[in-house]
Amino acid sequence: MALVCGTSTCQMAVSQSKLFIPGVWGPFWSAMIPEYWLTEGGQTATGALLDYIVENHVASPRLANRAASQNVSLFELLNNILKTMVDDLKSPFLAALTENIHVLPDFHGNRSPIADPKAKGIICGLTLDTSEKQLALLYLATVQGIACGTRHIVEHCNAHGHKIDMLLACGGPSKNPLFVQELADIVGRFLVTIYL
Repeated sequence: MALVCGTSTCQMAVSQSKLFIPGVWGPFWSAMIPEYWLTEGGQTATGALLDYIVENHVASPRLANRAASQNVSLFELLNNILKTMVDDLKSPFLAALTENIHVLPDFHGNRSPIADPKAKGIICGLTLDTSEKQLALLYLATVQGIACGTRHIVEHCNAHGHKIDMLLACGGPSKNPLFVQELADIVGRFLVTIYL
């Protein structure tokens, strides 16, 4: 399955047989690879959701200034904060940091596989904490929510005839090592990034 990651994410899978999958567009003949059927899932807000979550947090301006002064991206700075938190909290692994905060990423509806444009996003586990560490946790929970959405699409496609065992990712979010690692871990598939 190819993942074209950006403001939204498009998940494209090809097969030799014609597969009709509820909540997934297609099949389209020879649309991506000649003589193969294409099915296309999607998440309506991925990169846009990460930007929204980060930019609307009270700690964001401070972090953005620090990132600029260090000549790194805001996301790289958040990734570094999370690495420090794993060590400081003696967390067994990165994903354990978000045991008390979860994000359902359907802030702009659900394109696949539920196909409900009226679906809404949820953040569960918010407190009055406005720290940079809390923003880092919210960012991580959002990445994990997006990855769970991709897993839902992969499992749904496989349940309807695909045999997806590898992901190929390109686009902005795929250049973020934390995003890529969480995606691979949560979807449970080998993941290759492609930079053009």
